[in-house]
Amino acid sequence: MSSSSQKKPGRSQDPERLDGIPLLSTFMATDEDAAIFRNFTRLGVRNLLHLQNRLNELEANLDMMDKEDAKELELNAYLRRGARAYDSIRDAAAQYEMCLKGGGEDITRNSCLDTVFLKQCYERVKIHEEIATVLHQYRRATIDEHQIRSLPKPSQSALATFKRYFKAGGSILIGHDKKVIQNDEDLIALGAPSEDDRLSRLVRYSCGYCLQSRKSPNPIHHPDIFYFPPRRVQILSYTITAILCGILLVGAMICLSLLDERSWKLRIALVALFTFLFAAFIALLTNARRAEVFGSTAAYAAVLVVYMSAGFGAGGRTGSM
Repeated sequence: MSSSSQKKPGRSQDPERLDGIPLLSTFMATDEDAAIFRNFTRLGVRNLLHLQNRLNELEANLDMMDKEDAKELELNAYLRRGARAYDSIRDAAAQYEMCLKGGGEDITRNSCLDTVFLKQCYERVKIHEEIATVLHQYRRATIDEHQIRSLPKPSQSALATFKRYFKAGGSILIGHDKKVIQNDEDLIALGAPSEDDRLSRLVRYSCGYCLQSRKSPNPIHHPDIFYFPPRRVQILSYTITAILCGILLVGAMICLSLLDERSWKLRIALVALFTFLFAAFIALLTNARRAEVFGSTAAYAAVLVVYMSAGFGAGGRTGSM
């Protein structure tokens, strides 16, 4: 998906959909590059901090209860047994809860000491349940935040096209939704990331219009927006890469073979020049890492050195005969 640089009127209207969320959702579903949404990074972090704060508070309350239980262990038989069998604390808490539902009559029949012990068990079961609930929410939110942050950012061309459609003829959304595209760093793309190296971007920018799909245009598209299959960009990029690599390798061998065997300094200079050109191509037009650039450049230079050395060896044997 891309757009041209000509200034034309706003979005093309769809007679079956209102201008707003219905039209925008249809446009975003047309191409996976247009599935761009806000990440809400600040709200995600703030939610984690709120859950973390609640867990810290629950942890402190549970530690305080443990200290109290250690002091009253000899007095409270429920807690003494519950330290070894947690189901006894649950049974005591359930008994206390049934007493509460009965209007307190069952509690008044029991001794005051038993009532206090049952209430302590009930409080501990409740805080355990809340810890389990909040801890699950916290860990789920942590995992979700990690997965959301691993989603790719929208490509520059896709983001520029999306903004062009969003703002054409006035913002397609109003109110708070106008802030959707204000912060580029807070945007994520749901579509599968395509190859976005410099060569592919150059091909999309310079040849995108020639690679566009010839299918009938969709009436909801902006007049400036055209579509081209990513596969076409990939094929053209691979073709250019293969041609350039072949030229750099075969061209270097041809140049070395044309030189006189005695001009070894010029041969070394040519090897250095072609090696530099190869390294520049790999580093500037691909997404290769530095280690990969070093490795591929060393392999390329080794091929040229072996070729040059083989030529010197043949020349030396010929001259000695």
